[in-house]
Formats: sequence, structure tokens, C-alpha cells
Amino acid sequence: MRIKSTIALSLVFLLCIGLFLYFYDFPKQINVDRAAVIFTKDNPSPSINTKVMIKGTLYRPIFHQEKFVGKVIVDSYPFTKVDSSVEIYVTQKTHGIRMGNLFYQQTTPNFLGTEQALIWFDNEFENINIWPTTPWGDTKRDENVFIVTKSNYEQAINMQKMMREKFGINFVPK
Repeated sequence: MRIKSTIALSLVFLLCIGLFLYFYDFPKQINVDRAAVIFTKDNPSPSINTKVMIKGTLYRPIFHQEKFVGKVIVDSYPFTKVDSSVEIYVTQKTHGIRMGNLFYQQTTPNFLGTEQALIWFDNEFENINIWPTTPWGDTKRDENVFIVTKSNYEQAINMQKMMREKFGINFVPK
């Protein structure tokens, strides 16, 4: 009788370990270069083609907040190329779309300036939507600028619609 209970307990333990290994997403190395478009909301005419390069690790622990640690470089913005890494803490995840805060700290001795944005991305960093919440570069404070990983404005708008449908009400643009 003792042997049967030991065998049953061992099988349950192995089943739990097997399920854990099957479903747990271990840290994922990311190294992608994506074509992107920079545009202001509802205005395709001044769209700019650029590239977004992402290299780092996406940490997906079971009982803690997900985060990405690495580099997010937008080719058109020199401050993103500074030799420092960013940490994006995933504040919300819905249907495979993650949202987080993207901060770039100035490396001058006083460290006063920052550039900030909200970023949405999928599991493979194929679809990325960046919304600068502070003016980046030559943009004006009241302009809603977006950096979206697609080849042209029409594809970018369609990708934003798809992400909005998956993510829901907290996706920008509305």
C-alpha cells in the first residue's frame, strides 16, 4: 500500500513538473530589425520611413511582472542609439499584446532629461506601436506621433487597428 501511494505521488509530481515545463515561457532572447513608419495621427503626408531595432531579453516569470531589458533603437532618433539599455516593465498584457513604458535617460552629467513613450508589442516583436508621450525630436507638444513597425502608412494603420481589437480600450490611438 505504501508503494502504491509513493508511485501515485511521484506520478502527480512528474505530471506537475511536465505541465510547468510545457506552459512556462522562459526568458526569450530578442534580436529583431523591423521596417517602421513615423507619422502623426490622421495625417499620412509627412510619414517618414525608418527602422526599429530591438535586442535584449524578455523576462516572463510566473509570479512576477514581465519585463524587457535591452536596447530599443529607432533609427530616426539619435538619443535612442545611446549606449545604455532600457527596462520596459509590462504593465498590461491582453491577448498576446503587451504594454509598457519606454524611458530614455540622458547621459549628460546632470541626467535631467528623459524621453518617454508608451509601447505595445506582440510576443515576437513583429508588431510594435510606440507613442511618444513627450515631444521627440522636431515634434510639437500637441502632435500625436506614432512609430509603427510596417512599411507604409496604410499597413501601419491596419496593424494599429488589429492591435486595438486584441488589446482593447487602453490602446492608443483610440
